[in-house]
Amino acid sequence: HTINVSYRKKQCSFNVKIERNSFKNVEFNPIETTYTGETVIAEITGDIPDGSEIIYSPANSFVNAGEYEVTATISCENYATKTLSTTVKINKAVYNMSGVVFDDVEGVYDGTEYGVFALNLPKGVSVEYFIEEEKTNTMVNAGNYTVTAKFSGDIKNYELIDDMTANLKINKATYNMAGVKFEDRTEVYDGHEITVTLNDEKLLPDGVSVIYSNNRHIDAGEYTAVAKFVIGDSRNYEQIDDMTATILIEKSNFDLTDVDFNGFIFK
Repeated sequence: HTINVSYRKKQCSFNVKIERNSFKNVEFNPIETTYTGETVIAEITGDIPDGSEIIYSPANSFVNAGEYEVTATISCENYATKTLSTTVKINKAVYNMSGVVFDDVEGVYDGTEYGVFALNLPKGVSVEYFIEEEKTNTMVNAGNYTVTAKFSGDIKNYELIDDMTANLKINKATYNMAGVKFEDRTEVYDGHEITVTLNDEKLLPDGVSVIYSNNRHIDAGEYTAVAKFVIGDSRNYEQIDDMTATILIEKSNFDLTDVDFNGFIFK
């Protein structure tokens, strides 16, 4: 600015330079926090004169996890414009999986499905199940299976969730052999074949048949017969124990009635 001064008919002038003030005690501090779904705002703090204008670029409010560079330009009349930069870092959150239940299951084969399920999942988390390469968590047939639960959620804002595993064990069932008997037999030799079989093969469960060994004899003696059971579904049923029965063929007595033995006749 130029200032003119008149004094005793004399004129003089001089220049006055008024320099702009500078912003003092102004800070633009970095922020590091964890994702909560709430907005995180970066702002200049300190001694900000009234009437100041602050422009943030590209923005100063963020929600999603990530690392952001923010520039703030502050200006005010009679102040030198000042530019500051900072970083806003929002770390990914971790899902709270402490309440998730993924327990082993054990049962006995009955022709229906058994399954394991993950319970009490946090909001926003879903799950897929796998047994080996098959996408399932249920089985029907007897066996011991490892079920893997793979979780998914908001991968932009949350850390990946570790897989969980549970054991699904379906034990083999036992055939109901109630009423099936393989009983001993005692006879006196008469020249005919003596045979032992089950009391009633119709009592055998569906899918079960029987093979006999050593169960037919004619001559006097004591024999052990074996009934061996063949099961059609060995994957899902326990093998049936063999049954044994004793065949006792007693010696018969000769009938000497009316036999002439050197003139002596038995009566």
